[in-house]
Amino acid sequence: MKFNQFNLDARLFEGIKRAGFFDATPIQEKAIPIALAGHDMIATAQTGTGKTAAFILPILNKLLAGKLRHSRALIITPTRELAEQIHQTVKQLRPSKRIRQCICIWWSRRSKPDRYAPQRLRDHCRLPWPLTRSLAK
Repeated sequence: MKFNQFNLDARLFEGIKRAGFFDATPIQEKAIPIALAGHDMIATAQTGTGKTAAFILPILNKLLAGKLRHSRALIITPTRELAEQIHQTVKQLRPSKRIRQCICIWWSRRSKPDRYAPQRLRDHCRLPWPLTRSLAK
């Protein structure tokens, strides 16, 4: 299946081409239509099969459909390395710099997770874009 067969915003094809994607992988063929329809899913596939693009493309598609001045997507990962991988994929696939992104990494010297971390994430989502942007520097 070709990427142009998905109901994606035409502006995304620039990033898809830049990433060197031609045909969707099996995980992308199954996941992208479900995500575009707004449904939740759990999917597994081997490393290198395009899982990141399978969920990033529908997110970018939705962001392009609305106003671009507020935090509108939050991706939580279990590791810094995965956060960086997703960050790079978004940079590669986004059609322009109008879609901005930042990585916020929570780290603590304590062995136990911070019980207030979920509230801090909710607070971050409520921040206006200029303040959110300044936190990323």
